[in-house]
Amino acid sequence: MSPELIAAIKERIAAGQSREEIEIEVIAMGHSKEVFTAAYTLALHDNSVGAQVEGTLPSVTKLFSDGWSAALTRLDLTLFLAIPLLISTGASFWFNYDSTGPDLPPLSLSFIFAAVGAAYLVVLMYALFSITRQKEEESTPQRALAWVIKHFLPLVLIYVLSGLAIVGGFIFFFIPGLVVLVMVTFAQFVYVAEGKRGMAALLGSRALVSGRFFTVAGKILGFALLSLLPAVFLGIVTGMATLALGEGKYVLLVSEFFMQVFSAFLTVVNLFAMFVLYQALATRSPEGEVSSFTKIRYWSLVALALSFITILILMSLLYKDTFTWIEKTESAIELPSSGTTIPAEFSGVQAAAEEFHTNNSSSYTGVCAILSPLAESAGAVVCNESEQAWALMVTDDAGESFCTDTTTPGKKISVEIGENTECFAF
Repeated sequence: MSPELIAAIKERIAAGQSREEIEIEVIAMGHSKEVFTAAYTLALHDNSVGAQVEGTLPSVTKLFSDGWSAALTRLDLTLFLAIPLLISTGASFWFNYDSTGPDLPPLSLSFIFAAVGAAYLVVLMYALFSITRQKEEESTPQRALAWVIKHFLPLVLIYVLSGLAIVGGFIFFFIPGLVVLVMVTFAQFVYVAEGKRGMAALLGSRALVSGRFFTVAGKILGFALLSLLPAVFLGIVTGMATLALGEGKYVLLVSEFFMQVFSAFLTVVNLFAMFVLYQALATRSPEGEVSSFTKIRYWSLVALALSFITILILMSLLYKDTFTWIEKTESAIELPSSGTTIPAEFSGVQAAAEEFHTNNSSSYTGVCAILSPLAESAGAVVCNESEQAWALMVTDDAGESFCTDTTTPGKKISVEIGENTECFAF
């Protein structure tokens, strides 16, 4: 690679020219697009945080320290990433734990959280572009946001293809999934820095890792373990603070907010560190064609994952009633928790039912008219009857349900009895 070409590109980057403008000039000089891509990566690498000696990969500790230091200089990215996380956490608390929260249908809640998820994805792409193009004019907030809007769908496609390929690998047991995970780690950087789309981005990432898989996998694993240390430490500190202040719902909410902000910061650290590793890999990776067999393998993994997911969806639709029965059966077998008291009214219900059965020619038909008034003081009553059996459920003001029937003296349950004459809806 010509040092003069790299130096010329570095000068143009420093002057504020965009990648596209520099590419046009380099190609006009008679160089190929492939030569430009390699030279541009080298030039950008020399101007970025954590620059390494050509031909070497950064150590795990350097990846972590460079990522941490760079993230501290871009706390705006942490703030942007944290906002959707905080909204999601606050909404979950409001809808599920705060009695003043709105009672919205499940579809509305799904729409709200889907919108928050999409917003997080947009901000993540904004951070990705800002880090990858940090020395270019295009890295200004306005240009970065415009780039995200333009490239949102292609990046989503890369994320989807990467996820499906990883799932396809895990279908072949654990190890192949981990291999694919490492191989496609840099696909998002390949797209932003090199412009490769779709499966080409995944294969470009694979080309970077190929031949040094275990080295790269070790660095990614080591970085992940190092990142766990501050997270674990912060979790311990937060837990101790929560215990000291009491486990009130608002204390837990603030604690969760704090952890979400730190999670956003670690995401930025990870993006910076993986970009440094991508740059170091790119300086050593010659351009080359990916074999047709490799392309077929990755497309096969994607197809396998899609088939697997489709089968799961079809099974859930075809056997919906069976799955509902299993879920209700599992949730129904819930014995009274410690401190839970079966309503005292139940003590007289079964005796009254047996007396009615004896006086009504061994039939329970009409028994609910006798039993319901006995349990009304304990809460809302549901009573079902037939000639051979009966069941009565009471739901108290706290929302806890208790049930007694022909054979059951009384227990706490977590499913509605519907129209059944048994406490559990089998």
